[in-house]
Amino acid sequence: MRFENTPRRPGKRSFVEQLLSEKAASNRIPDQYTAQREGQGAGIGLHINFVLSNDGDYAVLMTRKKKCVFLVNAQNDEHLRGLQADIDANGLGHKFDVEQMPPTKPHPLP
Repeated sequence: MRFENTPRRPGKRSFVEQLLSEKAASNRIPDQYTAQREGQGAGIGLHINFVLSNDGDYAVLMTRKKKCVFLVNAQNDEHLRGLQADIDANGLGHKFDVEQMPPTKPHPLP
């Protein structure tokens, strides 16, 4: 078999590929998951924040036992549905979960 070096045109990136390659937050977004992780040291798992919109919507990609989970904090479920559809379309449901982030409790006023 002879090898031909022909240029390839990459297809459109999936929602997850675009999120991973372009939307990572430069600093960790402090939330209940950050507080759980702090003080446990390096090597306890993955925790990456991604900016989903200019309206404060974001996601956390973190490890949970033998899976990775995207936790989405968004006003609507467009991002949640997009992540889930992309994971399902690529047959990655056995490795990834997608969940809505539970709302945080408001702090009492002083």
